[in-house]
Amino acid sequence: MSARKIIEALKEGDVALLVPGDPLVATTHTSVLIEVAKRGFKFEVIPGVSIVPNALTLPGLMIYKLGKIATVVYPREGIVSEYPYNVIKDNDKRNLHTLLLLDLDAEKGVFMKVNEAVKILYEIERRRHEGVIRDDRLGVAIAALGSPTQVICVKPLCELSNLSISEVPQTLIITSPKLHFMEEEMLKVINREYCRR
Repeated sequence: MSARKIIEALKEGDVALLVPGDPLVATTHTSVLIEVAKRGFKFEVIPGVSIVPNALTLPGLMIYKLGKIATVVYPREGIVSEYPYNVIKDNDKRNLHTLLLLDLDAEKGVFMKVNEAVKILYEIERRRHEGVIRDDRLGVAIAALGSPTQVICVKPLCELSNLSISEVPQTLIITSPKLHFMEEEMLKVINREYCRR
C-alpha cells in the first residue's frame, strides 16, 4: 500500500499497517511515517522481531562482527546495482559479516530468493573480476526466520546459487573471510538442525 493510499484511508478513520519484523528497518516504512506526521496524523509503532540481530546470531555468528548491511535488488531497466558487492568488499577488509536483505514487492507478492540474490552477485563478479564472490565463499541462507518452518542453510555460494527454498521472506549472509572457531562450530550445528534441503 502506498503512502498516498494510507493517508487517504486515515481521513476516514484508524489505519493499521502490519509488516513482518521490525517495521522501521525498511526506509519505505519510515517515509510513510514522515508523510503521515507531516499531515498531522498521530501514529504508534510496535516493533516486532528484528531481522538484523536474529538473522546473524541464530546461525551462530557474532553480532560484534556485523558490518554494513545492504539490499540486493532486482535489476531495474537492465541495470544491476553493484552496491551490495561494494559493501561485501568493504566489510571483507575488516573481517566483518555482511547481512544482505533481499528485494520484495509485497503488493505483487514477489519475494527475492537467496539463489536469485547469489546469481546477481555472481553476475557482478563476472563484470568486475575482483574475487569477492567465489564458489568456495561461505554464505548463510535464511528463510521464514522465527517461524515453525524456518530454514537456515550454511553452504558455499556455488551451492546456494542452486538452492531451492520456497519459504519467504529470505535473507543472505556472506560470512567474514575468517571465522572465529566458535562461529565455525555453531554454523555446523545449525546447518545440521535447520537445513532440511
